[in-house]
Amino acid sequence: MKITEHTATILKLQMQSRLRVNLTLVLFSSLFWLAGLVFVLSGRSVTFNCNRIESAQITCKRTSSGVLDKEFHLDLKVAESWKTTTSAGDTTYGVLLISGHREISQTSTYRSDNSAQQNSLAAQINAFVDDPDRTSLEVKTRDRRPNYLFGSVWILLGGGVSYFYAFYQSLISCCFDKNSGLVSLKRRNILFRSSIFQERLDNLEKAYVDQTIDSDSDKNNPETKLMLKSGQSISLGELGNDFDNVEVINHFLDIS
Repeated sequence: MKITEHTATILKLQMQSRLRVNLTLVLFSSLFWLAGLVFVLSGRSVTFNCNRIESAQITCKRTSSGVLDKEFHLDLKVAESWKTTTSAGDTTYGVLLISGHREISQTSTYRSDNSAQQNSLAAQINAFVDDPDRTSLEVKTRDRRPNYLFGSVWILLGGGVSYFYAFYQSLISCCFDKNSGLVSLKRRNILFRSSIFQERLDNLEKAYVDQTIDSDSDKNNPETKLMLKSGQSISLGELGNDFDNVEVINHFLDIS
């Protein structure tokens, strides 16, 4: 805070522009929203469908999040799961469709540390191929619900942070007025809603700086407070040049 008025009867401290602080708070809460959207949008639902046109003719297709990815027209004989490992150690699992005319057609690939999902898909396709009475098969091989769940959590966190900062009122001015015998503290939030708290000057014991030490950085965090004669205190927060401001306040109040 900066002293903007200092006379024999008035001492006023005004907070300098909070634009930078408000922008920082908005950007901070936006990180939660962005993380949530990334989770939601990165979720893919992969569905594998097969339809029996004739007893020995099967059409298969794979859709990714509702968009056609690949379509196969082949005399499907068997499905097999496979895996490959790169030189970097990344393992890719997939399912291969084997027909009488084309040796292999790839349906989908996954980067995973186990092949349980691919083995299950291959088993379901083979069961469909071996059962001539079945005319269709649909298997969902990926689910977007975990992405929606985690994304929703992050979006809710972002909403909570935004709500807190939107309604949290910070001190913007402090005025000691000997004419009225009051100290007035004006607080405002980023929605420009303000409130004024007043206390009689006669009830003030002194102004002082309360210092706390951050255990992580060993940094002193000064906080200016007004001590009341009742033993309670009113926080003014970190004003900047706290010790100098406290000295000016106490001198104005004729407190040694």
